Formats: sequence, C-alpha cells, structure tokens
Amino acid sequence: MPKKTNLLGNLVLPTCQILILLILFFTQDTFRTQPIPSSSYVTLTPESKILFGLSQTGSSALLEGWSSIEEWGVWSEKAIASMAFQVQARDLKMYTIRMSVNYLYVGYSDGFKYSIFINDKKYSDEIVTTMSTENFIQINLSSIATSDNFSTLIRFEFKTLSSPKSLGVSGDMRLLGIGIKSVELVSSPKM
Repeated sequence: MPKKTNLLGNLVLPTCQILILLILFFTQDTFRTQPIPSSSYVTLTPESKILFGLSQTGSSALLEGWSSIEEWGVWSEKAIASMAFQVQARDLKMYTIRMSVNYLYVGYSDGFKYSIFINDKKYSDEIVTTMSTENFIQINLSSIATSDNFSTLIRFEFKTLSSPKSLGVSGDMRLLGIGIKSVELVSSPKM
C-alpha cells in the first residue's frame, strides 16, 4: 500500500514558522518608530536626582532592556536598553544629563563598547577601557535640546554583553551592559 502524505500538513508548519519570523522581524523595530506615551516620561529638573534602587522612583523611566531593580540600581541586560525623561529647565542648553553608572568591565581586550542615541539620533560611541569607583555618562544638551521642556528618549546599544559568570566574577548568568544608579541634570562646565 503506498504511503499517504499529508501535503497540507507539510505546508502548514513551514508557513507558520515563516509567519512567526516575519512578525518577530517587523515588531523588533516597532519600539523605535512609535511615539512613547507621555506617562512614560519621568521629569528631570536641576533640583532633582532620580535614583534607580529599590523603593526609588527611577524605575518608571525604564522602557526596555533592563533587569530587575536591585538595592543600588539596575543593570541593562539586553543588546538595547532605553529610558525616557521630560527634561525641564530655563536655558536647558546650558545643562548636561549626568548618569552615575556601573560597568561590568573585566577582560575586554579592546574595551567595553556601546553607543548612545538621543531621540533616535546617534549621540556618541563610547569605549570604556578603565574603571573607577565613580563612573559617569554625560550627555551635553547644548546641541540637542530643542526647548526648555524637552522630551528625551535615551537608548543604549551594546556591542558586546557578558555575564558575571563568564567573566569569573560571580555565578550570575545574566548578560549585562551598564548599571544605572542615578540620573541628574547639572550645569554644563564653562568652556
């Protein structure tokens, strides 16, 4: 007796797999093109310092790519991590957004590399080659602020991520980029 083949069944599974891949492909960048609800923005003013540890308000600024909040702050754990702020100050172009951060930097021969985007425009490419007890990311608003009330989407794109376990630091298997402790708006240094 000849073997029966289920032609329909043979077509349905690959078709479903292709549809799933297409959906994943087209929704991957949806985040970047859709407007962010204003409720996602945390207000950042010269009088404020936003903390990201447990029981702090900073977590409401985190959009995608972040791990669970820890006592000290929060680690990024995806290739892309983003946050949103409503930055407000008189003469906003005279200010800098300063982030106090941790780096998981152990054993990168050519440095820990990442890029910063502000409102979907590349702001800078960064390479961390040394660490100190106090690490800062500074975003000068002089060339990017459009008014004294500026909606800011900050996106980090990491070139390489490592787990503390793979680096021999601890048993933590998460793939980590940077750890954010706090964000504040400070006067830009006078040139």
